[in-house]
Amino acid sequence: MGAILFLAGDERIMFPSSRIMIHDPAFGNSLKPGMKPLELEERLDHLKKIRKETADIISSVTGRPLEEILEKTSRDSYFDVTQLESLYGQACARTIINNCDRQLYLGGQDIDTATYISKRVNKTLDSILNLPIEKAYYLERGKKPLLSEKYEYEDVPVR
Repeated sequence: MGAILFLAGDERIMFPSSRIMIHDPAFGNSLKPGMKPLELEERLDHLKKIRKETADIISSVTGRPLEEILEKTSRDSYFDVTQLESLYGQACARTIINNCDRQLYLGGQDIDTATYISKRVNKTLDSILNLPIEKAYYLERGKKPLLSEKYEYEDVPVR
C-alpha cells in the first residue's frame, strides 16, 4: 500500500540519490501454521485480490501495462531516478519522484541532491556540500527547513 500512497498527491520530492522499492502485498502474520485449508484459501484469495487492485492503481497512475506492473511487483524491485526515467519517461518519473512530503538530508556529495537542497534551504551549493558531519536538514512541505544536530540512535530514550 505504500506504493499507492507514494504515487498520490503532487507536492512530494525524492532526492536524486534515493531509491524506490515496489513489491507484492506482504503476507505479514496472516498465514499461520495449522490453518484449515479453507481458511488458508480464503486468505490467499484476499491477497490475490489486493495484489490485482494495487497493480491496477499503479498501472493507471503510471500509464504502464498491468502485466509489467505485476511482473515488477512479483519481487522487490528497486529504482533510482535514472532507471525510473528510462522505464517510464521523464515526465512520469518526475511525477513519481515528486511524491514525498518530508525529507531528511544527512549530507553527501551528490551534486543534484545538493543543488536541490541548496535551493530549498536558501544556502549556497558549497555550504550544502560541506555540511558538517554532525548536522542535518529536515524539510517538510509547508514548513521552514530545519537545520539540526544529528544524534546517535542509541542515545534516544525508548518510551
